[in-house]
Amino acid sequence: MAFYSKYKSILTIIFALSVAIVVLFLVRQNIDQRPIVKEPVQYIMHYHKNDMEELKRKASELKSCQSKLVERELELSHNIQRVKELEQNLREALTNRAEYILKQPLIFAITPTYKRWTQKADLTQLCQTLSHISNLRWIVVEDSEQKTPLVTNLLSHCPVNSTHLNFRTSQSLLNIVNTTDKKPQVKKPRGIEQRNTALKWLRRQYRHGEVKGVVYFADDDNTYDLRVFDEMRPTKMVSVWPVGLAGGLKFEGPICVGDSVKQWYAYWARDRKFQIDFAGFAVNIDIILNTKALILTTSKPGYIENDFLEQLIEFYDLEPKANSCQSVLVWHTRTEKPQMFYEEQLNKMGHPSNPGIEV
Repeated sequence: MAFYSKYKSILTIIFALSVAIVVLFLVRQNIDQRPIVKEPVQYIMHYHKNDMEELKRKASELKSCQSKLVERELELSHNIQRVKELEQNLREALTNRAEYILKQPLIFAITPTYKRWTQKADLTQLCQTLSHISNLRWIVVEDSEQKTPLVTNLLSHCPVNSTHLNFRTSQSLLNIVNTTDKKPQVKKPRGIEQRNTALKWLRRQYRHGEVKGVVYFADDDNTYDLRVFDEMRPTKMVSVWPVGLAGGLKFEGPICVGDSVKQWYAYWARDRKFQIDFAGFAVNIDIILNTKALILTTSKPGYIENDFLEQLIEFYDLEPKANSCQSVLVWHTRTEKPQMFYEEQLNKMGHPSNPGIEV
């Protein structure tokens, strides 16, 4: 007991130190099992390595998209500027084209027409041709007491600027040759008074020098190359060219050398000064307005065009066109009269076709 009492304090200190050493040992062991984290960023990178790699990838993609966006913006800006330039060029071109068209001589195309099975088909075909010609007025004159719904409706749907007139052929020009059905047959070629109606209309509408243009007689059953209209525009007096399939020949019309008409290629009435078809010439409108010339109802067959031109000009006034009369740009094609025998038979049998269908 004396020994214990003497060394009690020393033993207590030793026990306390032993406990402290054990505690320190346990704490050190626990620390050694945890990762050593020196900085917060390293800690995050250690535990979120995959997330960081994904963020880096997305950041790279975003940077690439941003670069492409800048390129697209530059490209869009360039395209916008280009569109503005094209728009300005187009506006100027359209303005110039409109001014050019308005400055072109106006073509007055006179077309006499009469009721027949092929009337609508012929007028439709001519409408489609004339619709390609700029600065043109189509004067359609019906051989009828009144303007018919057929022609009125057709012109309303035709894009060509048109004037619709009518004049019934005088009885003095008609001759009843079929005493059975009393159908009138024309003594003279059709269209004389209708063409005159158009000429009178022009003289009522315009004065000399008021309009720059040419007058052309465009029958509804002819065939036209569009170039013939360009050929006639600059006519100063009367321009001429050959007409294909006319006068019983391959072509009929002027034989030209350079800018002069030397003679004619024709078979009938070879004593005519002007051996030409209506489709083969155009007249400056001032020549029409300066005179009272009309197509004569007293002209002999084959002399109608000649007698009309003799009222207007001399032979030396003629202006060759169409490659010095070497090119055929218009044909005197006549639409074949359809055979309607079975239509008539069905009518007699009491089975007529639908009258509401316009042909």
